[in-house]
Amino acid sequence: MTHVSPARVLRSALAVSLALSVSPMNARAEDPIPFEIGLSAREAGHVRALFERLSKENILYQFHLGDITKQRMQETASQIDRVLETLETGSPAYSIAPPVTQEIRDQVHVLDGHWGRLRRLALASPYDYLRYSSDLMPKRSRQGDPFSIRVFDDMAADAIREADALQSLIVAECKKTGYEFCDAASQSGFFNMHIQRIAKELVFVYAGIDVDENVAELRANRDRLDASLKALGSSPILTGAIAPSRGRSASFVGALWDSIQEGWARLRLEADVVIEGRVDGLDVRRMLKVQRELVDELDRLRAALSRYAEAKLEA
Repeated sequence: MTHVSPARVLRSALAVSLALSVSPMNARAEDPIPFEIGLSAREAGHVRALFERLSKENILYQFHLGDITKQRMQETASQIDRVLETLETGSPAYSIAPPVTQEIRDQVHVLDGHWGRLRRLALASPYDYLRYSSDLMPKRSRQGDPFSIRVFDDMAADAIREADALQSLIVAECKKTGYEFCDAASQSGFFNMHIQRIAKELVFVYAGIDVDENVAELRANRDRLDASLKALGSSPILTGAIAPSRGRSASFVGALWDSIQEGWARLRLEADVVIEGRVDGLDVRRMLKVQRELVDELDRLRAALSRYAEAKLEA
């Protein structure tokens, strides 16, 4: 019998009513709207960061760190449900295109299947969590992973890979339209995903789990974000958004960008301390506060750049 995720059932029920409200312009795959396809790619990228956030929340919850409750994980799961619903049906209200090819629609369903399995584990009671995860874990691994952290993390990584594949398909369709910000849309979720990943790796090392492996991953992700944020600073969409000719809007985006760079410097310092072997110098609560603030500001920047891109399209 084919498994259907609870999230999929909910979205299927909503899809009928949502489809009735999709404008003909949105519904016709032969007439894709470049900006709307770009926003669809953005949402596919955004869900990557949510999967990584959920994986981070799971280790914090299992080890009773950072005041993470099961409700917090449920809230993240609800956000993932909403994003996947939007990717499947589109959203006229938010100018997000539905799948413009059958290949994209099929990939949404593949991603949804991965999410259904991960969702079941994320929302499970402590007893069911261990029971479900033990069915997936090789017997030889159970002694070294009593909270099934690696199982959850591997499942989240699988979902992220499928989200990457989905975003690549959407970006390819976006580029066919000649829209100038398709490459910018392809970066959506990248920064927040890696920031969540850095926070998770810091917690892994703090908890003494696969220390050498996670320190190596931490170093790689730190360097990757250094390079990527530098590239974002010189990207056409950001340099255009902070151009002096845009007046107060440019000042707002510029101040937000400055704050993001300061926030990254603070989080980077936490990573440097752990990479240097001074794990005792890591304050988990402080690190998580910096990480949350940085993610919030990157979300605000994402919204500001989307408004800028839409204004450019209408000009």
